[in-house]
Formats: sequence, structure tokens, C-alpha cells
Amino acid sequence: MSTQLNVILSAIEANTGKKARSAGNGYRVVCPLHGKSDANLSISDGDSKVLLHCHSHHCDPKDILESLGFNIRDIYHEQLNPQQSKQHATAAQRRKIIDSLQMELLILLQSYSDFYKTLYTDQGADAQRVRLAVSRIGNAMDFFKKEGIS
Repeated sequence: MSTQLNVILSAIEANTGKKARSAGNGYRVVCPLHGKSDANLSISDGDSKVLLHCHSHHCDPKDILESLGFNIRDIYHEQLNPQQSKQHATAAQRRKIIDSLQMELLILLQSYSDFYKTLYTDQGADAQRVRLAVSRIGNAMDFFKKEGIS
């Protein structure tokens, strides 16, 4: 067990008041973000970092760590160099943008579905929300173009 895993695991146990149980190559513990009594958070050592996976609410590992007073850098077995740090930050930003795009696309699909069903002409809050979705999708596309992804 790595030092990082031991420290994070101890913090989770102290936070939740529940002991971890061994599971495969790692442990199962109560998720500190929402846990009650179910050991729904898997935690284990990966090749270069501690791996966290909330099976019930799919909590973001960053949020789990921050709730315990840690930050995302604390999961790595070795400190990241500036290039690795930038790569991880870019990957996290990419995931966040993709998640946002999925939501915006659902909103647009629903809006256009309503439009075609009822010849939607409302200029109120719904129309403003559609414009916001279009703007966010445009921003995401600009980001991906800068990253060389098209």
C-alpha cells in the first residue's frame, strides 16, 4: 500500500467513522460525500496514483479529496512535473467540457423537438436558454479547435 493510499484511506475512515474493508486489490469504504453505511467507494493503488471510484453516485474524485482537505495532486505516488501537471489539467478541462456539451445538446434536442411539435415561437426564458446552449457549444468547439481536435 502506497503512502498516499494509506493517508487518504485513513482520512476517509476518520471522516465517516467506518472502517475500510479489503476488496480485490484495494478497499471499499463509505463515500465521504454522501455515504451512510454502504461501502460504495473503491480505493486502490494504480500504476502512478491512487484510484477512487464512487459506485453509487459517481462522485468526482476531486470533490471527494477536497471534502477531506486534500487536492488532486495528493493522489500521485510521485510529484508531477509541470508538463504532466498541464496534461492532467487539460484532460480534466476536456472532460468537463464534454460533460457540459452533453447537457447542452440534450437541451437543444428537447427544444428543437418542442419546436417541431408545436411550431415553437416563444421568445422568453426557453429561447434564452437555447441561445446559452448554442453559445456554450460554440465555446467548446473553439476549445477543441485550439487543442487540435475537430
